[in-house]
Amino acid sequence: MAETSRQRTGELLKKLFEILKLHPEGMPAGKALEALANTVTLTPYESGHYESGVRRFEKIVRFATVACVKGGWLVKHKGIWAVTDVGISADAKFKDPAEFCRETGRLYAQWRASQSRDPVGLVNVSAKLSEQVALSFDADAEAASVTYDRPRSKRGARSNSISTRCHRTIFRISSRICCGRWVTTSAGYRRQARTAESI
Repeated sequence: MAETSRQRTGELLKKLFEILKLHPEGMPAGKALEALANTVTLTPYESGHYESGVRRFEKIVRFATVACVKGGWLVKHKGIWAVTDVGISADAKFKDPAEFCRETGRLYAQWRASQSRDPVGLVNVSAKLSEQVALSFDADAEAASVTYDRPRSKRGARSNSISTRCHRTIFRISSRICCGRWVTTSAGYRRQARTAESI
């Protein structure tokens, strides 16, 4: 399988930064990618298309810019891309494209390490599902558990169907988070994570 090297990714990012520096107010992403494609010679791999019909070049560049955003070098807002002052100074500091790309990777790793340890976005899932059923999540770095309160009364087939689907969804989410077992509590079912003592 063909891959894009760090050197090549750095070259594309540095060229993109040069284009965006000419537009301090920002530039629509599509136009920036089009301008970039017109200023560089695409490799046969980059010129190729995915099964969805999207050209690889666009995906490669869009994916590479994520690290630039997390590093504070690039701002993306409503489809407009703009280089920050930090990004302009980084572009000047890192002349070698591979070094430039390596630094974006380092900054991304630093950002990633600073994020909460919510393994599958339980905070967001909890907020959306808790309105429909009595549901609570508990996730931390050591263990994760999910509690689902069974409905006390039957409200018809539709209500039962929704709670069954929620229960299955919760089971799938929790089984991805931790190795544990389901136990019945007075409030419903609870998936308990294995601890060092229980192994």
